[in-house]
Amino acid sequence: MPYQTTTYKILIASPNDLTEERIAITEVISLWNATNSEKFNIALLPVMWETHSTPELGDRPQAIINKQMVNSCDILIGVFWTRIGTHTGISESGTVEEIDEFRKAGKPVLLYFSSREIDPSKIDDEQYVKLKAFKTKCQKEGLTDGFKSVSELREKLNRHLTTSVNKLHDNTDITSINISKNENTLEYVLAQTNNLVNEFSYRWNLQQKSNIGDVESGKSLVQHFVEVLIQHRINLEERVDKNQLSQLDSGIAELKNLNRHRLSQDGGASVRAFWNKGDDQLKQIKSIFNQLSNQNDMDANQDLTENDISILKLLSEAEEKGEDTLSESSISSILDFSLTIARYHLSQLEENEYIYGSHDMESQPSYSLIEKGREYLIRNQII
Repeated sequence: MPYQTTTYKILIASPNDLTEERIAITEVISLWNATNSEKFNIALLPVMWETHSTPELGDRPQAIINKQMVNSCDILIGVFWTRIGTHTGISESGTVEEIDEFRKAGKPVLLYFSSREIDPSKIDDEQYVKLKAFKTKCQKEGLTDGFKSVSELREKLNRHLTTSVNKLHDNTDITSINISKNENTLEYVLAQTNNLVNEFSYRWNLQQKSNIGDVESGKSLVQHFVEVLIQHRINLEERVDKNQLSQLDSGIAELKNLNRHRLSQDGGASVRAFWNKGDDQLKQIKSIFNQLSNQNDMDANQDLTENDISILKLLSEAEEKGEDTLSESSISSILDFSLTIARYHLSQLEENEYIYGSHDMESQPSYSLIEKGREYLIRNQII
């Protein structure tokens, strides 16, 4: 169903030596949306000069970019590695000018410096000296962060984005918003996870088709997918079949092992083996979530009424107090049901094996909660 969102524009600013990082940042933003957008009615839009600028004359290039993109954005993510960029006539580089514009406007700036290894022969000494001076200046004027790998940047950025959006969005604590009942259901959790799996599948296939030899980018995708998938897996704890959870854990472990895949001088065979293994493991993950979704759909067809759920909760509370059973008259009295209504719902729950009924000719029927009833309460987070 359609839903309304507040959209925040995220400017991605960096010199031209950080292609992989720029791609990773857009992926983090996209996955942030998949995980959080519908839940909090917030969407993040990545903005880059290569996708959002248009040809225009009449001013210096950076001034045009500022007018077309920078001034309308809400958060800036700045990344540097070995270069600071080309002087704009006003600032050391376009990225530096964009950061300055944001700071003047009082907008949040997330600034990261890479310490990834690089061939020393590829370093422009003049650029590197200017960059070090800029880094020192920034560290004196505020907080910056660093990363040694693209996966580390992904992990940090995912956390920092939530904090920054939290401050922008009326200071609402996104991390502790009470989720509505619909968003708390297993159906919602599975839908969000399926979105994650489908998005990763698309990016995995796109990377494979566009540059099959770039195994490192494939590994970076896998690393981030595993990290986010683990977060979703935690939400499934005690809500799905333990055997299916065990299969999912095995699938996640296999994906992690994929990042240890070694390439050899074998005419591309080891490259193809990497992508083939990834394809197989992705199919396995998809199959597991399809099973979980199908099982949840079957359970949904057995939705219980409010009266049914009230009885299950009451029997659960009695169980917590050490009372093995409750009589039908006790259930009727405590829940303020007529005896006729109580008997009807108790018979339905017993027939569908949510509760167990003891029918002794010498006393009135009594009931206790059994495994399927407990599972229903836990899976739907009623208790």
